[in-house]
Amino acid sequence: MVLNINSLTLFQYFANNPGARTALIAYYEKNKDQLEAIANKYDQSTGPHDTLTLKDIKTDVVVLKTQIDSLVETNEIPIGWKHHPKKASTHTNTWWQNILNGMLYLIGFVLTAFAASAGAPFWFELLKKAYTLKNKNG
Repeated sequence: MVLNINSLTLFQYFANNPGARTALIAYYEKNKDQLEAIANKYDQSTGPHDTLTLKDIKTDVVVLKTQIDSLVETNEIPIGWKHHPKKASTHTNTWWQNILNGMLYLIGFVLTAFAASAGAPFWFELLKKAYTLKNKNG
């Protein structure tokens, strides 16, 4: 919630914006080796990481933040507090529609928290498998 990343909002955005979806896939394809190297560096299952320093972590964060910020800005991906999902219509919602929308928004945050708790290595592995399947089928 602090970062305003909502899974349901993102799913809806990518479903309605194939250009942004394509840009995200292209980013992964272009940076696949770099992203996997960073994920492997922080993978807890490979043992202790005594060689990691705070400087290493800061460097990785700055590099990824710069790349992700550029991707988000260029494609207007609804991440962060200055990006809000656009309303589909201009009519005024009733009180129960506002409550339903609020509940869906909270559910999106809960799903995002659950996804984040799985950790980066899990999601990079999932992306790698999906990318492999895409290349085999496509």
